[in-house]
Amino acid sequence: LWALYHSRKHLADCVATGRLGIEAARHEARPDVEIRMRNQVARAAYELGDLDHADAELAAAADLLGPAAEPRLNGVVWETRGLIALAREQPDEARELFERALEANRAVPDPHGVVVQSYNVGQALVAGGRWTAALDVLDA
Repeated sequence: LWALYHSRKHLADCVATGRLGIEAARHEARPDVEIRMRNQVARAAYELGDLDHADAELAAAADLLGPAAEPRLNGVVWETRGLIALAREQPDEARELFERALEANRAVPDPHGVVVQSYNVGQALVAGGRWTAALDVLDA
């Protein structure tokens, strides 16, 4: 379903299919899959401008992080929460969330995720007017 969302931007379809995916994950007792599906629904809601819906999906996903206990999943949820914080003009909160996602990606290790989260940390620092700190992060 990621390709439906990420490449084609059929956002309403992503929300609808994501709901079905959440139900299927619950039926199969797969909290890891439910977290990913909720994150996809949250991303689509975020892009549709429905930040409250996105927050609600991520709150439900965060409740499952303990049972899933996988650093990559923590990072996925924290990254999307960071994007929402940026959209709400809360750069300090966004930076903290992106830093948590960055550490999760380092723990996996996921080099691509580290690059993406470093960029996100820099983006949050720029949004907070901390240009030099952003350059330091991006030069590392």
